[in-house]
Amino acid sequence: MPPFVARVIIANPLQVKAPEPATPPYCWQSLRPAAWAAAKAPGPLHAFFVRIRARRGHQVAAVAVARKLTVLCWHLLTKGEDYLWARPALVANKTRAMQLQAGHPQQKGSRRGPAYAYNIKALRDREMLIAAQAERNYERLVSQWKPRRPKLGARAPQLGRTK
Repeated sequence: MPPFVARVIIANPLQVKAPEPATPPYCWQSLRPAAWAAAKAPGPLHAFFVRIRARRGHQVAAVAVARKLTVLCWHLLTKGEDYLWARPALVANKTRAMQLQAGHPQQKGSRRGPAYAYNIKALRDREMLIAAQAERNYERLVSQWKPRRPKLGARAPQLGRTK
């Protein structure tokens, strides 16, 4: 079952209760802050959030970003790929912080590690510009979408018929 399918529990046919989310609470506890962080940071997910928020509201948009993050993570993990719009210096900095928190030894000496690049403001600004450019590219792509007319003919969904 997909992670965000809502179930409706009907005890009394005259009284329909609100949909109950099928996602466990511990998933939501990590997805909500991640979705809001992705919505605030520049990039394609921010543009997606803004587009959905304009039509459906900010809470629906946050859930849509959380679902998109879940699907994105699943695809990245199953295919073993890196996220195309990741900021390399930020990722290296966060990875090193997690390693230190997990108990890895500190690297002493004058040799700089891969996380040092995050300390250089010019590099951070360049990565932010790349993320903003990705956001603009996504907005341009979405603005060129054309609504499709309903299907007609043999392949159209038939009303009232089930397979």
